[in-house]
Amino acid sequence: MKRYLSILFAILLCTSVSAQESMRNDKSWQSGSFLKKSITLEHLPERLDKTGETVSTIPLMEGWPVKVGFFPQHPLAVDLTGDGKKEVVVADGDGWLYVFNTNGQTLSGDWPKKLGTALSSPAIADIDHDGELEIIVVAFSDWENQWPNGWVHVLKINGEYVPGWPYMLDGGHMWTNSVSIGDINQDGKYNIITATGSSFGSEQVTIHYDKLYAFYGNGSLLENWPLRPDSGSGLSRVPSSPLVLVNLNQDSCLEVVSGFFSKEKPGENVHAVYAVNSEGNTLSGFPVITDYWNWVLASADMDNDGFYEIYCHGQKYDRFGNKDTSWKTQDGVISLLAFADVNGNGYPELIYGSGAVHVVNRYGNELPGWPQYTRPGGDIVDGNPIAGDITGDGNIEILIGSYYTTQIFAWHHDGTPVSL
Repeated sequence: MKRYLSILFAILLCTSVSAQESMRNDKSWQSGSFLKKSITLEHLPERLDKTGETVSTIPLMEGWPVKVGFFPQHPLAVDLTGDGKKEVVVADGDGWLYVFNTNGQTLSGDWPKKLGTALSSPAIADIDHDGELEIIVVAFSDWENQWPNGWVHVLKINGEYVPGWPYMLDGGHMWTNSVSIGDINQDGKYNIITATGSSFGSEQVTIHYDKLYAFYGNGSLLENWPLRPDSGSGLSRVPSSPLVLVNLNQDSCLEVVSGFFSKEKPGENVHAVYAVNSEGNTLSGFPVITDYWNWVLASADMDNDGFYEIYCHGQKYDRFGNKDTSWKTQDGVISLLAFADVNGNGYPELIYGSGAVHVVNRYGNELPGWPQYTRPGGDIVDGNPIAGDITGDGNIEILIGSYYTTQIFAWHHDGTPVSL
């Protein structure tokens, strides 16, 4: 049971959502003191009903809601068929992958499709370069094994497999990594990047399945992959963060950046950040030993100098792996990280959730009007922040979810609540 809960917790932390465009086009948000929605999951009715308060609701499109399985992952809205309307792709913790039309009906083809016993959030790309989009998802194979095998599935929009797939990974899948898509070797074709994970006993070292994978669209591995980045002490470390694809050193290729965790010996945890290039080599200055669990990691150019920085659990590192001591360390980061030019000054701000919702500038200082709280005394802000212009006024709004209130909150760029 403990292992099961830990896996579910990892699933909850796994991925971020890019939904700004869909929210800009959504004109059905209702007014209220806050823009909020009470989310009801069939498996958790008692927990959500205990709030004892009536909340405003958002009018649903015809045909919605639709029913999926346990722990639905972050959905994607993409025009898969080319008809100008977006389909909704979502995976769940029961191992099913769904594709719905705009009206909530299942897309024609082999949908829904059972792929395992739990799935990650999906990704969408034209992996085989045939002019049509494919759906990429990673899965556990079954719950019977102590640590199930991980599989990478690449499917056409009718549910059929793309030739060369699926691929069985060498060990279990680390859910926090999910899958990243990008042309890391700049050959004009997308690569699929993922990782295998491991499990740890509280007083024992159990390092295994600690590999990074990079695939071509046909299911073959890039040269020198998979990788086992070495810790320098003879033990490899297990990927624990999203796999960020970014051109750190301004060459012609993308690097893969990830946080790693290892238990070097009983009672001693070690955390690191790795950056490896498309040829499988670790960049100079890496790995960087950090002070935190590294499941919150992102990259951005907040100072507009043309080079990306790495933001990891409230700390900041440059492209050479040096810690930026002038940056104000952010404490208690819980959510994934988002970046947007919130105040319109030409520099992106960092947005994250902890006991509150924070918006900080390129020096790490809070913007006027922030932080904001979803309830007095603080909250577990367990959603991931989204920034976008949902009111159509040309300014950024920020949305995030709340654990205790089971609502979604929205604020204007200056921290005042949205009231449509």
